[in-house]
Amino acid sequence: MQANNKWVGGLLTTASMLTIGSQALAAAPAAQGTASENELQVVIVTAQKRTENIQLVPASISVLKGSDLERAHATSLADYVSYVPGLSLASQGAPGLNTITLDGVPPLGAADEVGVYVGDIPIGSSGSFQSAQALTLDLMPYDLDRVEVLRGPQGTLYGASTMGGVLKYVLASPDLNQFSARLGTGLFSVHGTGAPGFGVRGMVNLPLLDNHFGLRASAYDQWTPGYIDSGLSGARHQNGTREYGGRLVALWRPGSDLSVELSVMDQKVVAEGLGTEALDYTTGSQPLYGDLTNDNAIPEPFKQEIQIYGATVKYDLHFAQLTSVSSYQRFSNVDNEDSTVFFGPLLSSFGAAGVDLAKNLNLRKFTQEVRLASPQGETLEWLLGGFFTHEQGSNNQNYLTLGADGAPIAGFDLAHADLPSIYREYAAFGDLTWHLTPKFDVTGGLRYAHNDQNFQELSGGALFGSDSATPIFKSSESVVTFVASPRYRINSNSIVYVRVASGYQPGSPNVLVPLVVVPQQVNSSRLIDYQPGIKLTLLGNRLTTDLSAFYIQWKDIQVQVATPDGSATYLANAGKARSEGFDLSASYLPFTGLTLGATVAYTDAFLTTDVASLGAVAGDRLPQVSRWSGSVTADYNFPLGGLWRGFVGGGLRQVGQQFSAIEGNPAGVIVPSYHSLDLHAGIDSDRWTLLLYAKNLTDSRALQAPVVRETDILGDPIDAKGSILQPRTIGLSVDVSF
Repeated sequence: MQANNKWVGGLLTTASMLTIGSQALAAAPAAQGTASENELQVVIVTAQKRTENIQLVPASISVLKGSDLERAHATSLADYVSYVPGLSLASQGAPGLNTITLDGVPPLGAADEVGVYVGDIPIGSSGSFQSAQALTLDLMPYDLDRVEVLRGPQGTLYGASTMGGVLKYVLASPDLNQFSARLGTGLFSVHGTGAPGFGVRGMVNLPLLDNHFGLRASAYDQWTPGYIDSGLSGARHQNGTREYGGRLVALWRPGSDLSVELSVMDQKVVAEGLGTEALDYTTGSQPLYGDLTNDNAIPEPFKQEIQIYGATVKYDLHFAQLTSVSSYQRFSNVDNEDSTVFFGPLLSSFGAAGVDLAKNLNLRKFTQEVRLASPQGETLEWLLGGFFTHEQGSNNQNYLTLGADGAPIAGFDLAHADLPSIYREYAAFGDLTWHLTPKFDVTGGLRYAHNDQNFQELSGGALFGSDSATPIFKSSESVVTFVASPRYRINSNSIVYVRVASGYQPGSPNVLVPLVVVPQQVNSSRLIDYQPGIKLTLLGNRLTTDLSAFYIQWKDIQVQVATPDGSATYLANAGKARSEGFDLSASYLPFTGLTLGATVAYTDAFLTTDVASLGAVAGDRLPQVSRWSGSVTADYNFPLGGLWRGFVGGGLRQVGQQFSAIEGNPAGVIVPSYHSLDLHAGIDSDRWTLLLYAKNLTDSRALQAPVVRETDILGDPIDAKGSILQPRTIGLSVDVSF
């Protein structure tokens, strides 16, 4: 517990110093002018399923405004996650093919640790058979109000697979009073490509019945040219990617007490190949064939589509607000992996020129949440709710032997498998906040969840000898999570708090592995996070700071274990880990028009017990976690005359060294630190916006997720890949509003 005392003591010392400073500054006169010009805007969030000022929420939260992402032309998670303290991304080379880690809690098994939401709708699988840890919704930020990032376990309000936190996309709702429309287009150039990229986008808001009914529709389409060549096949610019989709929302408000919002959203990602380099596996970080060059013998396309249907009903009962959120989603992922390096020598005598591992994952998910929340501002504030989800997934994998023409060889079925699964969960949750005094309150919450899962293995092909089907494996478990948080209000916009919360990742039935004894059921993994923090608003609302520490204890970690010959993997509970550190963010408005920002994060995440199945020992660092990371940003807005305004801004982000797998694991490599500079400038009026931007202006070759993808029969690496940050991108875009 020495580390815990160290972080808590350091934080409280800093908190006391900042509190004294805030009291000394409280009497300082505010800057002249209107609040919108000379004060930082109040940021409203729904992190606790209530509408609140972020500076008063007793939890560590970051918010990225959709308008700021548009100005930076940040069109994917890779463009902006490193501006959020404690948040990191490991991309496998295409939008949506990502793993995210928050405050040192990476996904070591097959399920996710950071929940992804669109509004109140949970996205993706809760189970372990849909590769949820590597398939993260990467939403194009058009018609996006904001992105909320909630650090620490959110198991009480958000449920399963939110042990590390939540990433929440909050989309714009229809305006029932005013018509608006917007059209935009742009061109951009990516270093290493042979053609320009381009995009189009549009939005229209229609108030059809004044203050009672309205529609909002938006659509977008972007093409990013490829910049990765193949050192084996000679293919050029093979990772071109198209992202397109749309959204339609209807809002009906027949009276002041009732509102009904219906929405449908569709997004597609079609990547011709992956943005990965072939690496020298003896060094783990140096290109094998040269800059921006892979070693794939056959194409590796990736396709992802998600359709989300949502219905949100809110009814004011006066003694409480009733909210019902229903959703249905279809999530499809098609991934092709070149396995020629492993199977090629064996099959060359059969006329095979390549081996393609084709993976097709489909999820059908229904969720229903109902909650009742008391009015805010009362001595006792409470929230009660229930949640249900039914998820049906298929995971189909085929090893296809390809001839010289690239087509599968007829009648040559190397191997195929399907892993159908069902996940059902029921949960009840609630929290209570007691305002003991106008300045001091305490919040406590509980969630009870029960899940049942079914899973079966269907396999066949030459490697299996014959088609076979296992019995249906089942698992069942109940989990209780909690949160407790005392809060003290220093002033109307500043607090100090302590948050203690727990989270869990559901267990599951296990896969069947020939000749290897594996546990029939994997237990849920759980953690507890101790998070003291302080949020201050100073200098007449021109400076805000958010400082929080965390001390996370993680047990029964779910890990993927490979068989001795590397031909298969299974799940197991293995050991304990700890993550400790702090997150700091600050915004400052020194004078009208200029906003400065900074973030710093320190994370020390490591095993506290040996994990023999991974060849790891206590003290080994966890993967995808940098000890130090941070960013600085600046944005300046200024009048140009008449209706025109100018703006200029940018950000520098730094990500420290990390491991791609648990330290000591022979399949992992060291990921070097990197920095990246992003700039933007433009002019706008009430109608027109002209934007010039540069992303990764320094053209850093930043490795995102280097992995040893193939090993030989002895387990020695023979193929290493690494996704890289998109090279220097410079573009121009124009938007017109009506």
